[in-house]
Order: sequence, then C-alpha cells, then structure tokens
Amino acid sequence: MRRRHSNRPWPELPGRRILARPRACGIGSRRVRDDRHRWDRRGSPLRLLLAAWIAAAAGCAVLRPGPVPPPGPNILLVVADDLGLQAGAYGETLVRTPALDALAREGVLFERAYATTGICCPSRAAIYTGRYPHGIGMLGFVGDGFRLDPGVPTVAELARRAGSFAAGAGKLHAAPADAFPWARPWTSFRQGDTAGIAKIAGRLLDAAARRGRPFFLMINPHDPHEPSEQQPEFPLPRPVRLAPDKLTVPGFVVVKRATRIRLSKYNRRVERFDRTLAALLAELDRRGLARSTAVFVTSDHGPPFDGAKRTLYEPGVRVPLVVRWPGRLPAGRRVPVPVSLVDLAPTFAEIMGMRPDPRADGVSLLPLLEGRSEEHPPVFGTHTYSRGFQYYPQRSIVAGRYKFIRNLRPDVEFRLGNGGTPGEIDRSPENLARLARLVIRPAEELYDLEEDPGERRNLAEDPARAATLAALRAELRAFLARTRDPLLALWDRAPGDPDPFQPERAGGQPWRARWLPESIRKLLPRPAAAP
Repeated sequence: MRRRHSNRPWPELPGRRILARPRACGIGSRRVRDDRHRWDRRGSPLRLLLAAWIAAAAGCAVLRPGPVPPPGPNILLVVADDLGLQAGAYGETLVRTPALDALAREGVLFERAYATTGICCPSRAAIYTGRYPHGIGMLGFVGDGFRLDPGVPTVAELARRAGSFAAGAGKLHAAPADAFPWARPWTSFRQGDTAGIAKIAGRLLDAAARRGRPFFLMINPHDPHEPSEQQPEFPLPRPVRLAPDKLTVPGFVVVKRATRIRLSKYNRRVERFDRTLAALLAELDRRGLARSTAVFVTSDHGPPFDGAKRTLYEPGVRVPLVVRWPGRLPAGRRVPVPVSLVDLAPTFAEIMGMRPDPRADGVSLLPLLEGRSEEHPPVFGTHTYSRGFQYYPQRSIVAGRYKFIRNLRPDVEFRLGNGGTPGEIDRSPENLARLARLVIRPAEELYDLEEDPGERRNLAEDPARAATLAALRAELRAFLARTRDPLLALWDRAPGDPDPFQPERAGGQPWRARWLPESIRKLLPRPAAAP
C-alpha cells in the first residue's frame, strides 16, 4: 500500500523552489530529473538537495523535528522508597549501583544527608514542603487520617508559580490531592517496571516540551520497599550473588527467622532501583536535556529492618543525596556537612528563581552544592506515630559530630514492626543486646558519631560530655518551641501525667505501652530516669 503524503508544509531551500513534495519519512514518489545543468544555471549547488534527501532518509530528524526541549533550568527529583546508604558511592561493596555511582562522579554527593523521620508519609511531606512534619499536621500516616494543614505550599505549587511544568508519577504518599496542582494527573506504575516508568517519564518530558516550559518532574519508584498485596511487583532476578546464605547481616539489624531472605530480596530491589534510575537518565539524554536539568536522587528513609526504619538512629534516617547539574555544579564534589531533606524545597525554589516559603524550616543547599559555603544549620529529627498509630514520640538533633535524642515517653516500649514476630527473634546474646538497645530506651541519648558511628555507647551520663549534652538539649527544646511542636507538652511531663497523644486519645485504636513477652522483657534493662 502506498503511503500518503504528509500534510505538513515542506520547507523550501533558501531562494529555490523544490519540485517534488517528499513523504513524511522519505523522499517523494516523483523522481527528480538528473538535469544538473538546469540546476547549475539557476545557481544552486546539488549538494544542498542531496543533504535534504539524506536527512529525510535518516528518519526526518531535520525535516520533522520533535518537541523542542524547554528552556532550563529543569529539575528531576527521584525519591527511592526505603533506600539507605546501600550504594557503591557510599561504600557499599556487595550491592551494585552503577547509575547512582556515575551520577555521584558527575555531580555532588552529600555524605551526611538526613531524612526528617524514619517513616514515609511524614518524611515525604517534609520533602514536598520544606517544613518539619510536626509543624504541618503530618504526625503519622495518610492512611490513619493525617493530612497537610490547609494553606501549606508544596513543590508542585511552587513550580506552578514559577511557570514550570510540574508533574510526577509513582509513590506520592501525601494528602490532600488539591495541595499538589500538577499540570498532569499524578500517575501510578507497577513496582519494578523499569521500562514502564521510563516511558511515563518520557511522555511527561515531551508534554513539557510541547508547552515550551521548564519542568519540575518527580518520579518516586517503589523500590526497594517490600511489595504488598495492593502493589504487586515485577519478578526479581535470580539471587545468585545476593543469595541469602552469602549475606552478612548488618550490625544494626535485629535478626529474626526470615531476616536473611528479606535482606537478599531487598538488595536485589536496590539494584533494580538503580536500573530504573539509569533508564530515567537515558530519557533526559535522548532529548538533549541532561545539561539543562538538575537531577536530585534521594530516599524517604533507611531500609525496612528493625534497627533502621521507624527510628532516628543513623540507619533509619541517613539517606543518599546526590545532585548532578552539568556546567553549574562541580563534578566529584563530596559534602561532609550534615544536611536535611527539609532543605530540598528551598533549594528548588532558588533554582527556579523563586523566593522560598517564608515559613520553611529548611535552607537552600546551593551554597554547599557550589562550594561557596561549608556551614549549615543543625539537622533535626522527629517521630511520633508509625502506621496504625504505633506510638513512640521522640525528637533529635545532629550538630557536627554529635547526635542527641530525646525520648519523650521512655516508659513506652518501642514496638518492632518490620517483618516477623517476637517469637521469631534470634536469642543469641549479641542479638538480644541489639533488641535491648532498640526496645527499651532511656529518656536521653547522646552519641559521638565520629568515634561511635554505630551508636553503641550512650554518652548522656558521661560527666565529660555534660556541657555538650546541655547545649544540645537546650537547642532541641528551642527548636520544638520555634516550630510549634505539639509534643513540646511532653518534654516536662511527669510519670503518670495524662498524655493527649496516646493513640486511643488521639483517635487511634487501643494501645499498650508494654508489648514484649515477659520471657524477653526480663532480659532487658530498664532505662535511667530523665534528668
């Protein structure tokens, strides 16, 4: 069947009339006569016409251009789900992450980036708004009824005001929907569908190009989070190198019966996330957008194991943060200063040429990214409820080499919640020691992260660190007051005083402060009294 001619107007060569109209992706059916003397008499070099034929045969790249790339700067934000520092760029030797590692070589890596909390909904709310979760109504999960307070601007609103095309796909985990005025409806995809995720991103990039606007694109893969019945995943590759019997369990993990199997699958999902990242970067390259796009890659919190996720310890809140912006940021730069994901929204505002929300808690990272500064304010952490109103209120501060944690209800046992049951806990002395540190905690914890990165020695009662403890305690309390943290009421709470934030009083289900089986509890020491 003969193909119909395109209706697109065919551009004439400068000063000349083309005698035959080409098809959409080929040369027209009418044969051009070999009459070079006639063309020569009109003064047109034959090579111009030959060049047009070659361009048409090469897929009409010249004759039928695609959408023109929008002017920059553009922003691509990729937020992983439950990814800690399991990447080669952060010293991981078992899991292979070539895309993230290459991005770090081409851009800037933050060695000490912190999520604001160890659970997803409040952490993501901080990324989207530049404010700590307790100050915007996000004390817990969206599924438990928590919502952003009315009038809190999000990055989607910020991008819209800046004239950018704001769009995204994947795991948003935030509400209400009208707080996110996306240019296109938020899109979902299957976990691990690398090709499908890249295809969605490509369509959104093309939509921005058709409008001739810079873009703010947020892609939130579900990897390496464990799949759920509501979110089935693509099949994982065979374990081989990451088989359970080949793995060493990290020292922060409370070991249970299925820990090694879960760890093996987790590591494979990390590698699948990296392949997804590579596919997203390829979409930028394919459209010539790499140099005009600032790429940010991070995660909502650490890995889904007891001892990490749902805690304010290093494995729970230390996350990757890698930024690439060719021509603007130095390649291979590493920033050792502690920063927070609450700083991302103000950074986006500065890149877009906008003033950040005056109520924002974070500050722009551009001075650190560009090497204009080596200083940054202290980083704070917050945790109140996990899914289902699981309650463990605590706040923290990281300043330089020290971390101070205030457990606002030290009489409450921290409930394990990352797979398995208490009966499946390994009873070895080392594992019970991990469990003791995790479940029953003192009112105050102080760690020197340079000397003790694993947070094994609590220095809160060390007389030599009394001045450091007092200074951090005062700064943390001032932060709660400044950000109008509702849990400030618990700071001076005496034992037995009512607690309005206990789940049954806050709208949740009946709750127990003590949940460990007595056979395990009797092995664990009680915390010291609060000073």
